[in-house]
Amino acid sequence: MFFSLNMLVYVILFDKKPDEVPMLVESKLSKVLEEFENRIASQVGLAKLLTYDFHVVFDQELGLILKLRDMMIGWIHEGFQSFFRQLNDELLKQEGSPL
Repeated sequence: MFFSLNMLVYVILFDKKPDEVPMLVESKLSKVLEEFENRIASQVGLAKLLTYDFHVVFDQELGLILKLRDMMIGWIHEGFQSFFRQLNDELLKQEGSPL
C-alpha cells in the first residue's frame, strides 16, 4: 500500500514546479477529506435508515406479538380453569357430594 501511495504522489508531483506543490497538495487533500466526509455521511445515513427500518418493522410486529401474548394468556387461563374445575369435581366425588 505504501509503495502504491508513494507512486501516486510521485506521478502527481513529477512535472510540477516547487511553487505549485503546496496548492496541489492542498487541493488533493481537500478532495480526500471531502470524499472521506461523504463516505462517513453515507455510512451514518445508512445506519439511520437501518435503525428506522428496524423500528418500523418492530412497531408493526409488536401488535402481532401482543396479540399472540394475549392469546397465550387466554389459553393458560382456560387451562387453569379447566384443571381447577376437574379438581373441584374430583374432590366433591371424594366427599360424596352430588355434582
